[in-house]
Amino acid sequence: MKLRMYLPVVVVTVCTLVLGAVGLLRLGSESGDTTTVAGLIRQLEDDLSNRRREAATALGQVVGPGAEGAAKGLIARLRDVDAQVRARSARSLGSLLALNSAVTVFDDAATALSTALSDPEPAVRASAAVGLRSIGREAEGMFEAAVEGLQGDDGSLQIESAAVLSTLAIRKPDDLRKTLALLEDPAPVVHRAARQALIRRGLSLAPEVALGVLAIALRSGPPAVREVAATMLGRAVVRVSATRDLLMTALNDRDASVRLAAAAAMGAFAEDTLARLALRLATDDPDLRVRATASASLAVGRRASKAEALADLKIALRHDPARTGLVEAVESDPDRASPRLIDALTDRDADLRAAAARCLGELPRRGAQTKPIVDALILALSDRDPYVRRASAAALARYGPAAALAAESLKRATRDADRAVSGQAFLTLQGLDETRTR
Repeated sequence: MKLRMYLPVVVVTVCTLVLGAVGLLRLGSESGDTTTVAGLIRQLEDDLSNRRREAATALGQVVGPGAEGAAKGLIARLRDVDAQVRARSARSLGSLLALNSAVTVFDDAATALSTALSDPEPAVRASAAVGLRSIGREAEGMFEAAVEGLQGDDGSLQIESAAVLSTLAIRKPDDLRKTLALLEDPAPVVHRAARQALIRRGLSLAPEVALGVLAIALRSGPPAVREVAATMLGRAVVRVSATRDLLMTALNDRDASVRLAAAAAMGAFAEDTLARLALRLATDDPDLRVRATASASLAVGRRASKAEALADLKIALRHDPARTGLVEAVESDPDRASPRLIDALTDRDADLRAAAARCLGELPRRGAQTKPIVDALILALSDRDPYVRRASAAALARYGPAAALAAESLKRATRDADRAVSGQAFLTLQGLDETRTR
């Protein structure tokens, strides 16, 4: 009885499934087999542009025997009437060649992609640049095409164009100007790509040409452009007095980020007398990061040597004959000298306290003897004399992980009323953070 009741439903359901299957089979036979490489290659000739687009995208993932035919089909589609088909074909051709470098049409494909850099559509030109990057080739117009893709409205093409731009050296003054201008773009992907291209890749320009462009950018560009220009002057341009002078001017820029970049770039000139003078003045900058970076750049060029620390100690002890042997002890027997230097940190003479702190920074770091020195230097961070506090902060930087106990005291010292002290404390603290994360 129940079976008889449900039989019509069963019959209808079975008929529906059978008819659906027949319909699918008919659709498959009319539209072509899209489950094989051969079917996708045939689909590239379809009258419907959206089906050609789908096939062009899918063929970029082909690996193996069908790659040769897929590459030929994609090369042909670079002349398609539909711009999106051409763009997708260019990108897929690059990825397919990267996966199948042995195809016989590799050079023909590279030539076709280079030609596509002159396509009337910006998206196609950018896609051709992406395709060329995938196979490690460069061609005239690739830089401009990547910039166009970066400024377009296709999110995925923007990201791929950013990757292209980051691999290309800047070879023309106009390319340098265009890339600097991209730093002002409100889209994060655009200004990040420009920054990476400028700072990480560097320039393939004559130094005097690059210097001229960057000088204008540093004088009249917005803050983001001035900051990158200052960084590039320290990294990518020949070290001549004109470069140094530009950076010295940038140390007085109204924007702290520009002064920070200039202070870091000046490390390349830290052996220069005028540059060192400018950096010393920058250790009094209102911004803590600038002060710390100026101190670091001074240290890059010429870290205070043990001989200089001993000379300071000798001068401080010139009126104290009873302790003149301390200098000799530091030179010949550091283990015996360290307790005496620690004791000197509490002397009434500020010059002696500062010299003792500098000498403690030059002693060998040896296990159990390290902690008493670090403890004494931590106390000296609270000295009433700023020179002693600064010398103590600098000395702690030499003790690496062993100075981790000083972290809290150094944090307080970054708020020191004396800017040179706060800058050195910040610098030492940064060094401690780096050693703890290694």
